Amino acid sequence: MKQLSGSNIFNALASPVLLLVGLVIYVVKFKQPSTAGQYGLTIFGCVCLAAWIYAAMRNTFNLFYDDQFLYLKGVLSQRKVPLQMVTRIQITNEMLKVMGITFWKYNVAFDPAAGIDDQPVWETWDDKDLDEFAAVVRQHNPGIIVRR
Repeated sequence: MKQLSGSNIFNALASPVLLLVGLVIYVVKFKQPSTAGQYGLTIFGCVCLAAWIYAAMRNTFNLFYDDQFLYLKGVLSQRKVPLQMVTRIQITNEMLKVMGITFWKYNVAFDPAAGIDDQPVWETWDDKDLDEFAAVVRQHNPGIIVRR
């Protein structure tokens, strides 16, 4: 089994978890609520961040593949999708620069019958993992659309 994108879950959970921890530390350490409105706003903020974390845990997967299947391994569930259900691998306009290395966001799209949202894959421009994955998928689905 080869790894296609092993950091999707971390990328999806980092922001809301850090914001939630920061909000809790701020409220406990510096600005304890004193009125009903401040309590309500604090609770509303925590509930929104908790909902964001739950949605990320439910809908985000790390991607692995072999010759027959694409494995979506998440925090709350795991799925095994036949490679013929992959319909498109497409670059998006999003990019991220980390310590001088540019990462591009690709979306892996599935047949609507699979019931899976598009899954992001962050790769460098010259990374061969995505090309290898596209070649394996092409064996099972010659009509796949690959846009780089």
